[in-house]
This record gives sequence, structure tokens and C-alpha cells, in this order.
Amino acid sequence: MKKQKPTNEKLELRDRLLNYLDALGIKRLTVQYSGSGDSGQTDDISTEPIKRDLLLDELFEDTEKPLKEILDEFTWRAIEEHEGGFYNNEGGYGEVVFDIKNRTVKMEHNNYVQETVYSEYDL
Repeated sequence: MKKQKPTNEKLELRDRLLNYLDALGIKRLTVQYSGSGDSGQTDDISTEPIKRDLLLDELFEDTEKPLKEILDEFTWRAIEEHEGGFYNNEGGYGEVVFDIKNRTVKMEHNNYVQETVYSEYDL
């Protein structure tokens, strides 16, 4: 596991997101992502309890951006910081999980690996 100290800007945005999600009544939010062949994307955003409609239109605090866009940007900054380029070749997938009750944000990442097994025989 790679450990890097978060920047003040990243910590501030994380805390703002946790506070905002808490104010919306969301207990847990998960951003799923994947990629391969030189491209990657956010696949889904799910919440507990289910309040998906809020994510589509709700503007984040004093910005002109929807909450969904801010979450997407936060996720891709984390990916680039910890697993940059994962989407090349075989790629990978993962989740960024906001646990509002415990005030944590965790990225769980998986890389696809192609394996080759060599054998040699005298015939």
C-alpha cells in the first residue's frame, strides 16, 4: 500500500465533501471507476441511503459545478496521485469510498495483470 501525505487543499476538499454529504443525509458514497486500453472512466456513483437524484443536479457549495462533477474530479485526482496510468494496457478498476459516519475516504484499487507461464520440454 502506497502512503502519501495529503495536501492541505486535498484535505480541505475531502472535509468539505464529507460535511456536504452529511448535510444531504448520505451515510456512504461510492465512486466506481475502471479503465484499460489507454482510457478510463467513472462508471457509477452510489449512495446509502439511495439519493442518486441529488447527485445529478445539486450544485456543490459555492461552485457552479454539480456535486457529481466535483466527486468525479476528486476521484481522478486521487487515481492520478496513487495509481496514475493504471488504465494503460490491461488496466484496472476500483472504488473511492466516502464513509461519512467515520469521516474517512478510502481508495480501493485493482490492476489487471496478464500472466505468462513458461514451460520447456526435451522431446
